[in-house]
Amino acid sequence: MHEKFAAIARTEGKSPEEVAEGFLTIAVENMANAIKKISVQRGYDVTGYLLNAFGGAAGQHACLVADALGMEAVLIHPLSGLLSAYGIGRATVSASRQQALVKPLERDSAAAIAALEETLARAVAAELAEQGVDAESARRATRLFLRYAGTDTALPVVWENDIDAARAAFEAAHKARFGFVSPDKAVTVEAVEVETTEPAPETLGTGARAARPAAGRTIRGDASVPVFCGGRHVEADVHRREVLAPGDRIKGPALVIEANQTVVVEPGWTAELTDRDNILMRRHARMARAAAAGATRADPILLEVFNNLFMNIAEQMGVALQNTAHSVNIKERLDFSCAVFDRTGALVANAPHMPVHLGSMDRSVETVIRLNAGAIAPGDVFALNAPYNGGTHLPDITVVSPVFDDEGREILFWAASRGHHADVGGTAPGSMTPLARTVDEEGVLFDNFRLIEQGEFREEALRRLLSDHPGRRATPTRTLPISRPRSRPTSAARPNSGAWSASSASTPCAPIWAMSRTTPPRRFAA
Repeated sequence: MHEKFAAIARTEGKSPEEVAEGFLTIAVENMANAIKKISVQRGYDVTGYLLNAFGGAAGQHACLVADALGMEAVLIHPLSGLLSAYGIGRATVSASRQQALVKPLERDSAAAIAALEETLARAVAAELAEQGVDAESARRATRLFLRYAGTDTALPVVWENDIDAARAAFEAAHKARFGFVSPDKAVTVEAVEVETTEPAPETLGTGARAARPAAGRTIRGDASVPVFCGGRHVEADVHRREVLAPGDRIKGPALVIEANQTVVVEPGWTAELTDRDNILMRRHARMARAAAAGATRADPILLEVFNNLFMNIAEQMGVALQNTAHSVNIKERLDFSCAVFDRTGALVANAPHMPVHLGSMDRSVETVIRLNAGAIAPGDVFALNAPYNGGTHLPDITVVSPVFDDEGREILFWAASRGHHADVGGTAPGSMTPLARTVDEEGVLFDNFRLIEQGEFREEALRRLLSDHPGRRATPTRTLPISRPRSRPTSAARPNSGAWSASSASTPCAPIWAMSRTTPPRRFAA
């Protein structure tokens, strides 16, 4: 392996250790990006959580993955190298049943919910009894799957016979998952689920020694070994897990040797043994950030790292857009695209979405920049579908958002998304008639339309754009409530939070259009 790294090092003008660390950095970023993607899909900001590391090699990379995610704490279980096998052996028996109800979340529905809950509970108890579990001592949990009326995504909430509490829990989950709530909208009980689980053992049975009084001391290892981290060689203390006492603290760089794995405590991190025999690692020093400014030669490692990071931003935008969409075109057919552009409108990175969208989206961003030079403020969001300004066909509406620095003075880059709408008016449903003689006959033109102005949603202007024309009139009543909460302005870059996509990936969903074959609509612009 050393010979392979040495061969690459001679080509790149680096040491074998630097090349090896570069491969590790790329692997860590890929692991972190996967965690970000899953977290964004579920509406979580990972920076507010602790990283629970498990797996044979997890302890070696846990600090680096946490740094890549912006997390400042890592927990390592005493059997983390064996948790998969251990978890199977410790798993409790459970059974669940779910059945559709489709009733409004109102007090009048409480009786129907209770009756269905009891029916499901009897079925679950019978299944557990067949497996030798006493249903009387088992723990029962009831969940309602709730959704806003007229939508198709139901979220589970715990049901404790309290309508108001269920609605509050649903709105909290909806806010976390989709970024908005609709307090005036009715909520539907899609289904009821009952799950019963046998009692868990009182002790974890990890085989860990009995907890001793917390020592609260910072200790040094009996030996040290040279390691390469952060671009340099350092001496790392070596500690044996079995000689550590609860409360003992170890400052990195250090290695903790266990029977099932090795834990690497990176520089800037402190590991502490808890009274439950877990290793809790926290950052005690701010992470150093390497600056690439002024570099005269492209670094292949940094290029790959940043390629993955920018690509992951666009992928998170796509996840946020899919989560918040009501349109079947976007939510199920995935007919959308998301990308990040530099301050001039040049493409930086795009997710692997629709190539026909991405090939011309930069022209849309350049158009917004050109037509609004000197008049772009934090909180502005623009919409465009004009084919002669980077659009494709009119149903593909692009939403473009500037991302400013923390002071709100300078545009750092742009984020844009393009989604296929079911219909944007015109002389025929679908807005793609082959009989159109002009582009106006295909539907309403969004040509540099300012959708949000300094954080204020321009509802009346959008209504006029959709409705006030002599052609087949649009009915914006369903579009406006959907696009208002989702098209939020982005004022500053916030890595690891998915905030870039929450505003930029927010094209209004497909409206319902009235049918008429009068004169074609005229073009509207901001």
